[in-house]
Amino acid sequence: MSPGEVRSLVDRVVSRGEGVCREEALALRDAPLPDLLEGASRIREAFSGRTLQLCAIVPFASGACGEDCAFCAQSARWNTRCVPRRMEDEEVLAAARRARSRGARFFSLVVSGRVPEEGLFRRMVSLIRRLRKETDLHLCASPGLVDEAQARELAEAGLRRLHGNLETGPGFFPRVCTTHRFEDKLRSLAAARAAGLEVCSGGLLGMGEGWEDRVDLALAVREAGAVSVPLNVLVPLPGTPLESRPSLEPGEFLRVASVFRFVLPRARIRFAGGRARVGSDQEAALLGPVDGVLAGDYLTTPGPGWEQDRQLFARLGREVG
Repeated sequence: MSPGEVRSLVDRVVSRGEGVCREEALALRDAPLPDLLEGASRIREAFSGRTLQLCAIVPFASGACGEDCAFCAQSARWNTRCVPRRMEDEEVLAAARRARSRGARFFSLVVSGRVPEEGLFRRMVSLIRRLRKETDLHLCASPGLVDEAQARELAEAGLRRLHGNLETGPGFFPRVCTTHRFEDKLRSLAAARAAGLEVCSGGLLGMGEGWEDRVDLALAVREAGAVSVPLNVLVPLPGTPLESRPSLEPGEFLRVASVFRFVLPRARIRFAGGRARVGSDQEAALLGPVDGVLAGDYLTTPGPGWEQDRQLFARLGREVG
């Protein structure tokens, strides 16, 4: 795709507020990267300005997962030495207050496993009520696969947004997980929307997926109604089947994130886990397609640190809001 064709697409996306189609998204792979980044930046500024939205997560219940996601250290099927743990309520409340004091607007409780265990689900509902009462954070949760009744109970407790990554396109998904299906994830997200919850859903880059898989992921999260789209970069963890995967090529994350911006002009494209794996491309992403960041630590790996992020955002002229 030529620079002129990229500019024409940008003009159309900005004027209509609608994302590009599959054929156009695939063609953007061959666009010059500087033009693609400039276009993604124009689209991002048209719909969210220079504001950078921060979120934070805690591993409310981690490890001992029975699923076989090839990238995940929390699966009990892999020898990763991930010790199962459940956080105490007061730990979570303290983490929420710290996150808010550092600029986070969204805060999420993350639970390992396919479906919510009843006792843990009850604790999550109760804790969401407390967080809603005692903080002004927008509350999210990643409880696993839920039905509409569970989603409604979470919404009534004060949850605003349900998170469930689709991870990759439907064609590649069976190569990284066989214990649940892509369609199971879609049903859970549909249940969340039916219950009045917002949807946060994105994926993981660097698992061996192709360009079409990445475009199909972008289209799938758009179809699922995602308003927040976290993009993670694989951190190959020892003991997992993907422990030997190579890093993304320089500029690869920038190209993928930019195409997501063309497909999802109004969504928050959120830089999530594995930011350190893209090196200096991180700054270009924050000046281009990205308008959200998962700050602090991740589920099984450390993040860059709040102060380091604050200095980075200030240097780039990005306002945290």
